[in-house]
Amino acid sequence: PAARMVRDAGCGGVFRAVEDLVSSRHRMTDPERRRGYAARGRQAIAQRYHWENDASRLVALLETFARPSTTA
Repeated sequence: PAARMVRDAGCGGVFRAVEDLVSSRHRMTDPERRRGYAARGRQAIAQRYHWENDASRLVALLETFARPSTTA
């Protein structure tokens, strides 16, 4: 799940092999890239991966199950 979140938000590097780690580490030496990763990470947390947002969606979903069925 964490790798998907990082990829979806574009807020960092994901790696499985040593070569990918080295490449990711090299990209992180660029200050502009780091600022971009940080900004996109903050934006993803505020808009998508925020507990209050998740709680609202969960409550809405549970309320749909709690409503009495109108079909009989």
